[in-house]
Amino acid sequence: MLIDPKKTTVAFRCPVCGCGVMAPVGVFSLTADRMKLNCVCKQTAMEISKTKDDKIRLRTPCLACGKDHSFTVSTQVFFSRDMFSIPCSVTGLDICFFGHQENVQKALEEQESTLRELVGGQREEFDEENAEEDNDDALNIAKNLNDADIYDIIKFILMELEEDGMITCGCEKGHGDYDAVCLGDKVKVFCRECGRFKTYPISSVTDAEKFLQIDEIHL
Repeated sequence: MLIDPKKTTVAFRCPVCGCGVMAPVGVFSLTADRMKLNCVCKQTAMEISKTKDDKIRLRTPCLACGKDHSFTVSTQVFFSRDMFSIPCSVTGLDICFFGHQENVQKALEEQESTLRELVGGQREEFDEENAEEDNDDALNIAKNLNDADIYDIIKFILMELEEDGMITCGCEKGHGDYDAVCLGDKVKVFCRECGRFKTYPISSVTDAEKFLQIDEIHL
């Protein structure tokens, strides 16, 4: 007679590439000291382990604040809930999900929708600022780009472009491994594999608006 072991589905969104990462976890797979749920970009991973007092500990990368968070829940909660979400302790944004696969998938989709709304809201803010300060191109956007929120928006836009195949470089297949970094009054988009890069000015409202509205990048 076959026994159907307890199982659940866990998920998080990678703070490096922005992809949703989801996988099933069975009670027998936690007999080892620790297991990892790696993102496809190989830059981040969720760690899941079983404690000596039979609880489940999760260490999750955080899309919201950029730090890893550790949580501990009972084995019963971990394997019995239809849906359970854990928020970032700093921002309150849900960053870790577990439960039935369909519910976890829906939670990831809703999270992506929320992020898209945040991006849209930031674009509207840039529009309002530009309308109010047409004669003030000296506005220092570089200072704002030091904030984690703005940097996350830049990363999210790049993730969307990469998913749509709208970033190309010198790699053999035309697509590589992309990232971005803020350099004062510029944003540098680069490929980790072939080294090609392109910089975009963000020293004025107009420049910042242009970057937020980019629909393709050729390095």
